[in-house]
Amino acid sequence: MSEVQIVERIVVDEPQNVEMAIHNLTGKRVDFEIIRKFIVNEKNTMFYLDWKMNSSTDPGYYTDYLWLDTGFRDEHNNPIMICLHNGYDGYVGHYTGSVKELAGRVKSFNKKNAKDIDKNFSRFLTKYKSRAEEHTTVLIEDPREYAIVAANLETENDTETAFAQAMKNAGFEIEEIAEEETTPETIEEPTEEFTETQNAITVELLLKQMESMQNCIDELLTRLENREKTSKEEIDRLKEQNQAYKTALVNIRLFNSENEADTELSEEEKVMRHNLLSRNEKILVLGFSDIRVAEMRAIVRDYYGFEKADFEFITDYSKINNTGSRIHGSDRFAAIIFGQCPHKVAGIGNFSSIIDEFRQREDSPISVDARTESGELKITKQSFRNALTQVYMGLKGQVA
Repeated sequence: MSEVQIVERIVVDEPQNVEMAIHNLTGKRVDFEIIRKFIVNEKNTMFYLDWKMNSSTDPGYYTDYLWLDTGFRDEHNNPIMICLHNGYDGYVGHYTGSVKELAGRVKSFNKKNAKDIDKNFSRFLTKYKSRAEEHTTVLIEDPREYAIVAANLETENDTETAFAQAMKNAGFEIEEIAEEETTPETIEEPTEEFTETQNAITVELLLKQMESMQNCIDELLTRLENREKTSKEEIDRLKEQNQAYKTALVNIRLFNSENEADTELSEEEKVMRHNLLSRNEKILVLGFSDIRVAEMRAIVRDYYGFEKADFEFITDYSKINNTGSRIHGSDRFAAIIFGQCPHKVAGIGNFSSIIDEFRQREDSPISVDARTESGELKITKQSFRNALTQVYMGLKGQVA
């Protein structure tokens, strides 16, 4: 399917990708024409935004993005929208996702505006909920049913009534009569012969038009029913294949991240740093871990947006024994997350352990133990997330 113009200067360039995204997010097969009709027929389906996610339904305020409401929701009841970008000749695009996913992408490209984006996203959701209540159809539960609703809406919104159209096709012109005070004697009654001819032609044309509309609806319903029956097996097969691809993709990312864990950072990676850390500062994870470094890298990235260059991991017990002399007194660590460590580590002097050393140093960085719910010093997924949250809040407090 080629690009589709929603209205002037608003174009979805790859509508088939929108159909595929809707299917992946909802499990429903839908023709893009249904989505286009929802956007055009319903009120408040276009939201204009800027880089900080300030939003308005008025195109004159914000012009960086345009989100189009598709009428569908994901499994968490988040509205699904099409994101268009403002280009030379209007808004163009096709990327489709839940509003939460779209906001996350905006934030990933504008990390310096993260706070404003989070705040404005909450405002957007409140605004959207209020605007959606004005829809004739709040959301599309069944694409087949909405196809009929959309056809009815278009008929109701037609500025030229079926009667007027029939009269015009029959060759009669209907002129608007100005309201004037007239006496009964000045009104010329049409002849009986003319009235009967006019009525016969009009009724016949109306019947033909109604019959044509009914045939169109019947054909649409038949096509939709046939498509649903014949594509069920294909949908099931694609679901299985898609799940296999997702699993493979996760495994590839984990494998790739794990292999790169100890490699030297590129110059580009060195420049990419979190805004809570200075250019040379890092967060150290020190201690034996039950989870892989690749998993921890994914957690720090997905939860708080830290980059690869922001962290250093020393989780091998044999390497921990020799780290004391290297990190003792170092000022390059903004924070340390501790797991299980040997009591005796080189270079810690009279301190009972390396953890005790960092606790008692006057210039000690933020130090957090990764402890399980039972209080055990141990790096697990949950204890690492909890420790990471404490570190993040501590760094944030220093900046504030």
